[in-house]
Amino acid sequence: MTVPPHVDVTVTGAPVFENAAFGLMLPEMIQLFAVAFAIIFSVVFLVMRGRLYRTWKVFLPVGTALVALMYMLGMMGIVGFNFNAIMLGVLPIALGLGIDFSLQLHTRYIEEREKGREPVDAAASAARTTGNTLLLAMATTSIGLGALLVSAVPPTRQLGATAAFGVIAATALSLTLLVALLVQFDDDEYDQTGPTASDTTEATAAATAAERNSSTDSKNKNSPSPEPSANDQSSGVLSDDEPAFERFIGTLSSGIAASPLIVILLMIAAIGGGAAVYHDVPTTQEMLDYWPDIEQRDDLEELESTAQSPNVIYLLVESKDAYSPTTFRRASAFETAIEDHDDVNAAMSSVTAVEMATGGDIPERRTRLIDTVDRQAASDLMPVGSREDTPDRFVIQLFVDDIEGEEVRHLIDDTEATADRHLVTERTAVTGKPVVNRNVIENVTSGRDPMTVLSFGLATVFLALALRSVRESVLLVVSVAISAVMLISIAMYLLGIPWNPLTVATGSIALGAGITYGIHVHERFKEELFERGSTPVVAMREAMVRKSRPVIGSGATTLFGFGALGISQFPVLANFGIAVALAMTFALVTAFVFLPASALLLARWTNTYDIVVDST
Repeated sequence: MTVPPHVDVTVTGAPVFENAAFGLMLPEMIQLFAVAFAIIFSVVFLVMRGRLYRTWKVFLPVGTALVALMYMLGMMGIVGFNFNAIMLGVLPIALGLGIDFSLQLHTRYIEEREKGREPVDAAASAARTTGNTLLLAMATTSIGLGALLVSAVPPTRQLGATAAFGVIAATALSLTLLVALLVQFDDDEYDQTGPTASDTTEATAAATAAERNSSTDSKNKNSPSPEPSANDQSSGVLSDDEPAFERFIGTLSSGIAASPLIVILLMIAAIGGGAAVYHDVPTTQEMLDYWPDIEQRDDLEELESTAQSPNVIYLLVESKDAYSPTTFRRASAFETAIEDHDDVNAAMSSVTAVEMATGGDIPERRTRLIDTVDRQAASDLMPVGSREDTPDRFVIQLFVDDIEGEEVRHLIDDTEATADRHLVTERTAVTGKPVVNRNVIENVTSGRDPMTVLSFGLATVFLALALRSVRESVLLVVSVAISAVMLISIAMYLLGIPWNPLTVATGSIALGAGITYGIHVHERFKEELFERGSTPVVAMREAMVRKSRPVIGSGATTLFGFGALGISQFPVLANFGIAVALAMTFALVTAFVFLPASALLLARWTNTYDIVVDST
């Protein structure tokens, strides 16, 4: 048949649109990964340029992260995970967090070499000191991502499991492959200037620590620590030959140490504001909004606006004697009642087919009823399935208006209630694509709070056991992770970024990344405090300065890497990229602003860190 030249024909429908959208996934994945990798590599190069004596060695941490990424892809193949619109986000997650661990160890190796240690000794020292912190960060990040396993959305569960495996692989390779590469390609290019201004000889450190212990023993353990003296505030000042970035962080540290209470008030305000708007962040209400804005989507939307009943909902009726006159009469009463609903235009089923063949009556005898059903099914004039294939059930099709959001839920509830009234002895179930889509959307918000509470609770317990200090555990979780999540909620609310199956994972990612950054700073703070005998103010300044480049560098790689998702044609991915970029930004802010202020007040007002000294 030839279509007249003045007639346009468009083949459309959900299968056509979905086929076109799925066809975009592979090129989209390749494009996004290429952009993300280019951005991440550029950021790592810029951040590490001031610390590397051979710029090509930036490939060592990046290459290690790429090998971890290959391990993760292999794991996906083994367990049978497939890429989809949600799983596309796992690549920048694994790459960004993987580079974080590599940069931490690489930076510490450079620091140890500059102190005059030989390559093997420097690698051993870096693995020993940074390795403990990496293991803590890995476990906490894995807990945060592992909490996604409680999600009711399968791709979200797969995202959590895959990303957690990627983090574990990155940690293992950083402590093995990267260490070997650093020693192998060490060209003895480091300026071995001996101890830096912040370092002391072991004898001096031991003497200072002993003096601190003696002083601590002579005081009341519950008395607050003295205010930092002018010498404390001025000691450890960075020299002019330090890079400008480190000098800026040193200035920031001095400002925080001078007014920690103001910083804490800002933190409390952030947590309160985020909690107030957390549940007001909108949720994507229409599954079509998860997909790219392509021509096939426009055709489908035009169809939905033109056709009277573009959507179909099904009521499955099951019974041991489904094809009996009694069951058919009850189903007929249901169809009559549901067609009075404002959103239902018509009902169609085997019952309808029988009524059309008999003039509106249901046969009294079972044999005649079954014979009529079989004749109607064989005629192909009615959408009636074969009775022999499903003798214990039949389906009622409900042709409904173009409804979305809460209207779909109301129709589902009304259909179930009407079925319960009329089909009292039969088992019924409402199903169909609108129903499945609505349940997915509702599971997004229903699983969000349990995932967040579970991840934060497990992280708090784990850190309390690992650090042997409830105070330090709460310090890290509240000042870094919870603060970051609340700031993210405020930003999403103001920017109109909705919750969807990917953005609900933002809290767990912020927990993992934020705690990782906080642990790096906090563990270096304790190292300066107890091993070198520094005062809290000087120890925090040194921790912030020495950890600023690797932590902020790794955070920037993840931030900009996820920012690449913002160009995705898939709205679910674009919103996720923006949300995680915000999460990385706020995680860095809380790790370098809220955490130092909280730790300094904890050192000043409690004996938390004195207890640590006494126990070691």
